[in-house]
Amino acid sequence: MTAQVDMANRSLQTWGSRTTVTAAELAAQSTNEAIQFNIIYVPFRRRLLRMAPWACAFNSANLNFITSIPGTPENTSPATQLWAKGQPAPPWAYEYQYPVDCLRMCWLTPQTATALPQASP
Repeated sequence: MTAQVDMANRSLQTWGSRTTVTAAELAAQSTNEAIQFNIIYVPFRRRLLRMAPWACAFNSANLNFITSIPGTPENTSPATQLWAKGQPAPPWAYEYQYPVDCLRMCWLTPQTATALPQASP
């Protein structure tokens, strides 16, 4: 994997700069180049990772259950046709917490699925 300092120096070379930065300068933000690189690096990296289903950026996680509609095994309240606050938004039956470190969700696999999921970005 390419280090941040390498990417910063390659970016500077692309723009024709004769200046280079060190890892210490990036960490301390002691030069204008280091400051500018640190401002753009994280948002640009996130945008790039959202562009396509890159194999190097995949991760699997179990989602945290929040709530479900009445009449499901998880919510044994009597079923009703009316939506109420605190229930998943229609037409969904279940609500889960979105992972804080997720940049792009590509697919959901049901808990009861026994086969490998098919990618559908």
